[in-house]
Amino acid sequence: MTKYNKLLIEMVKAAGLELNERAEELVGESELITDFNIWIRFNQESGIPTIEVDKEVIARKCIEVRREAKQ
Repeated sequence: MTKYNKLLIEMVKAAGLELNERAEELVGESELITDFNIWIRFNQESGIPTIEVDKEVIARKCIEVRREAKQ
């Protein structure tokens, strides 16, 4: 195993711990989440991973408008 492989393994483990510790913050208090994605990006230049979170939520007011339109 190369030195780089060993470093990358340690970075993956550290990023996993970070996800665990920051789960509440990353998910947030949004309601009606329809899609939730997490990416861990390992930038070869900086050597420091970043965590990217993307989530989509249903617009609550649009649900109300749709219900009213059906009546």
